[in-house]
Amino acid sequence: MKKAAIDLGTNSLRAIIAELSADKQLNILEEKIYLCRIGEKIHETRRLQQDAMNRTLDALKEIKQLFQSNDIVNYNFVATSAMRDAINAEEFIDRVHGLGLEIRIIDGIEEAKIIAKAVNYFMPFISSNAVFADQGGGSVEVIHHQENKETYQSLDIGIVRLTEMFLHKNPRQKEEIDALSLYILNLLKTNLSEIAASHPEQFIVIGGTVSTLAKLYLKLDIFESSKVHGTKIPLTFIQSMYHKLRKMTSKEIQDKYEVDPKRADVFLAGVIEILVFMEFLGLQELTVCDRGLRFGLLL
Repeated sequence: MKKAAIDLGTNSLRAIIAELSADKQLNILEEKIYLCRIGEKIHETRRLQQDAMNRTLDALKEIKQLFQSNDIVNYNFVATSAMRDAINAEEFIDRVHGLGLEIRIIDGIEEAKIIAKAVNYFMPFISSNAVFADQGGGSVEVIHHQENKETYQSLDIGIVRLTEMFLHKNPRQKEEIDALSLYILNLLKTNLSEIAASHPEQFIVIGGTVSTLAKLYLKLDIFESSKVHGTKIPLTFIQSMYHKLRKMTSKEIQDKYEVDPKRADVFLAGVIEILVFMEFLGLQELTVCDRGLRFGLLL
């Protein structure tokens, strides 16, 4: 039985097709990622930009063809932070419907619950006191996983949003970086102090930033999800990357680390955020999960 999902985030659009075996194992048949940045300028304008909508619709046309060639009937298509914020979201939804696709906007708590489903299913080991964080472009979904319960939060500190709010010069300036770091820290203190006080033992991170960090940490020539998933990255490596990245322009990051331009310009914000999270939670390593929202939608 084939199943499919589409995840429209602020920075990326992801589509996945899988086959569910009799023993409920997922066999991935196709997976596509497009860095459309539907949420370009969303924090400033609260509107989806026409160019961003057009880029995303072009990618969705390809995804629809992929679905048709795989005889996909059942799929789950959700949109997250940027679409939650956009005052003209209905305009885009109408255009998606015009392609013959059904889309729904989910709130941050539902998004966190779907992500948690994927992490719980695909991670080989989860401690009885763990924090999951899915770094999106517009928001970060935080799950506190404990032995008998999970709690869910959605914080508007996605890395596209933070970059547009704070990082205007290239290379980034010390005062910009300091202001960004303090902003994140204050939000964590306001929202996650009880979690920090519980002394979590594990930090599981999902998203493009941490997957890119894992590729660099493992010294992979090309990205391989099967190798990245489950990788443990020490705090010292992330600190080292931060000190390198803060002195570089987005173009230098793109060239040196072979990062897509639409990831290179937000990569520093993503690394800073991970660093602030780890120091706030008092953890010396993180674990990479490359099975996020789209996998939860399949499940």
